[in-house]
Amino acid sequence: MSEYQLRWNYTKRSKKVNRFKNWKATGVDDINVELLKNGRDAVINKLTKICNTAWETGQLPRDWQDGIIIPLPKKGNLSDCNNWRGVTLLSVPGKVMASVTVQDQGEGGQSAETTTSSFQKRSFML
Repeated sequence: MSEYQLRWNYTKRSKKVNRFKNWKATGVDDINVELLKNGRDAVINKLTKICNTAWETGQLPRDWQDGIIIPLPKKGNLSDCNNWRGVTLLSVPGKVMASVTVQDQGEGGQSAETTTSSFQKRSFML
């Protein structure tokens, strides 16, 4: 499968959405997994159109490119910067697109390293 011929379809997107866990934090866009799961056909069809447009144009929605970094404490003295770690909250629809893309690239016999470089050729990163 050529990286330029990849198209998303409803079935793959719907299956991938159903695998995501409920009640997780949202990204910048405030779209949660429950909305995607409960919106069913209308939401998944719209998401599929957005993903296809993003792939064809090489332009991701801005909210899918941004993340919210949340500092979380580790054990020890919290005044020491080394005792903190960051967790990035990403867009759920963006994660769905990325996971379907990686899955499709894997089915085409490409490794994860090849997959990453193919995104760079398309001028956007997931």
